Amino acid sequence: TAVSAAVISSSLVHLETKDSPEVHYEDIVRKGRFICERNLARLLAYEIPQEILVLKELGVRFDMIGDKINAGWAPGHTYPRGCRCTTRMGLEITRPLKNEAFRLGVKFLPNTMITKLITDLIDEGVNGAIGINMKTGEPILITSKAIVLATGGAGGIYKYTDNPASMTGDGYVLAYEAGAELIDMEFVQFHPGLIHPPLPKQDIPYHSLVVRGAAFRNALGEDIFKKYNLIDVRQMTRDVVSRIMMAEILEGRDVHGKIILEISDENQLNSFDGTFQKIIQFQKINVKEKLLLGVLPLAHSTLGGVKIDEKCQTTVEGLYAAGEVVGGVHGADRLAGNALAEAIVFGARAGRYAAKFSKSRKLGVIDKGQLKEELTGVDLHHIRGEDQTLKTLKDAFLDIMWKNVGPVRSKEKLDKTIELIYSFKRQIKELPSVKDGIQRYEVFEFTNMLRVSEMIAKSALFRTESRGTHFRIDFPNEKDEWTTHIAVQKSAPLRKIPVV
Repeated sequence: TAVSAAVISSSLVHLETKDSPEVHYEDIVRKGRFICERNLARLLAYEIPQEILVLKELGVRFDMIGDKINAGWAPGHTYPRGCRCTTRMGLEITRPLKNEAFRLGVKFLPNTMITKLITDLIDEGVNGAIGINMKTGEPILITSKAIVLATGGAGGIYKYTDNPASMTGDGYVLAYEAGAELIDMEFVQFHPGLIHPPLPKQDIPYHSLVVRGAAFRNALGEDIFKKYNLIDVRQMTRDVVSRIMMAEILEGRDVHGKIILEISDENQLNSFDGTFQKIIQFQKINVKEKLLLGVLPLAHSTLGGVKIDEKCQTTVEGLYAAGEVVGGVHGADRLAGNALAEAIVFGARAGRYAAKFSKSRKLGVIDKGQLKEELTGVDLHHIRGEDQTLKTLKDAFLDIMWKNVGPVRSKEKLDKTIELIYSFKRQIKELPSVKDGIQRYEVFEFTNMLRVSEMIAKSALFRTESRGTHFRIDFPNEKDEWTTHIAVQKSAPLRKIPVV
């Protein structure tokens, strides 16, 4: 959340009087291709206006026009509802929330990685967690009557992503190992992004640029938006644009692995918060007629995840979840601005209901054998150091995921990826550090990445259709019989479960 430069989508709080929570809800369902959980989508649309008012009271500085928030429009939304802040949205939200947490006496454990959730011997619910202090290597045991997973997504399993490298899907593995049910893991949203030093990989307002005269060209100089007949801005959704970019790249019409963004309008060069000017100055580019920049699809957000109910309770007693680690809120695709809206609405709900549950539950009985085994292992996780073999494996894995399980997929690509994931798992066991009984932190993290990727690839192979962000060239059409979730759970086969 802290690194997000996005907006928060909400009705009621901005200038558009025709908008409403019901219209927002209908947009969510339609964008999600009718497989989002209706109760969760409705909660998101109806509760975010009030939560925005709470954020304002806590000190979040929204960009105001009079007493209303300045809101922008994005493809997929019926009305403009992307609420902006005066500064970077992620930091603007997290600062006052962190201050409020300190005021309430919340204890923070920085530099801590959770490696396992501890389950109760009696009711099989979770009643604690084991982790490690990444600076000292000290094992940490946390006992709790309730746990809220808010670990984010898994954009870091792809070669190109706008996520921090630490977003490797650890929360999915924690939930899976605890016995929780996960859904919709095949849906990963990509966003056309800028790849150019000195700036980090970041999204670009591609639809605004195209409307103002910019062009996205392949190696043949073709304007790919015109080539694929993307004339109406309402058609320029993230999944469609990412898909055509990836198709051009995979079919060899790329320029050094990228599509070229061509900007010739001086006003555009000075827009986008000065991003283009920073590139021009850093690269010492002499812009005479037009600026040419490399762009490609970036892994942006993981739409699947842990299955929850209206109280954010997972299928495991005492385990709650909120934010990107959750599945079912957005369905097959997500509207711009709904990621932060989801985190805010369900973060608040998860906290309330987990606290209420804790008041009625006693601390359970911890399996001492399980505890001893995990603490012995976690004591070794902190050992760090450069392992060139591991780095080579990881780089190959990231490239394969981006090419084979990205915006364009097929049975052949998915089968090959699953086979390679198994191969990577075998090769990890042969690393000297692992054979010597030393579990490096990097090995532990990479193992989690492989496990999450396996969930995504197998779910994508299982869904023999195209829907939302999941596009298969061998099954290019949407099918009514696939208006359903795919569930992933430990010790159970992949299966369809109904959308509620």
